[in-house]
Amino acid sequence: MEVKKRLESTSKPAVYVWFGSIIFAVLFTILIWILGSNLDHFTATLLPINNLNHYYWKLPVRNFWTMAIVWGMYISNQLLIWGAIYWAQKNLTKEKINPTYNLTKYNVAVLSITVFFIFLHLIQTHIWFDGLAQDVPIITSQGSVILMLAIALVLLNPVQGLFLGKKQENHSLQGLQNSSATPTCTSYPGL
Repeated sequence: MEVKKRLESTSKPAVYVWFGSIIFAVLFTILIWILGSNLDHFTATLLPINNLNHYYWKLPVRNFWTMAIVWGMYISNQLLIWGAIYWAQKNLTKEKINPTYNLTKYNVAVLSITVFFIFLHLIQTHIWFDGLAQDVPIITSQGSVILMLAIALVLLNPVQGLFLGKKQENHSLQGLQNSSATPTCTSYPGL
């Protein structure tokens, strides 16, 4: 029933953007596959894996200008995305109480930034190949995704809930107020 309500309250542009994003992802994956052979001159210079920390897709030679450019692009991407999230959090006060499933200018801004940097990353890969591989351990890619997802989940919990769209109810800290003892997990309902 909840899903049906959401679908009815969702604007058509939001649904179109969702489907468009799926189509974009598929087409962009095909584009990467088509352009893959253009990277053969880079992949021919890669070193074999020699230990657990070795990142196979890292070029054997480090270039200062490549690193300056890719770090500049990475920092720009981070600042723009986090700036857009901050902008939305400051201005979407009504939606925090009564969530909307419509497309907002904040969604469009984040999608535009993301699409721009996806294309920029593709171009960068074909010019310099390396990206941030020279400077960051391989595990940071997974770590940054986990961190971003965790922050997004915390931000969206009051609006959409964490599990199957069910919002976390606001529990008072009665166990803490009625006891002078150190709080335990039993002091908080649901934990």
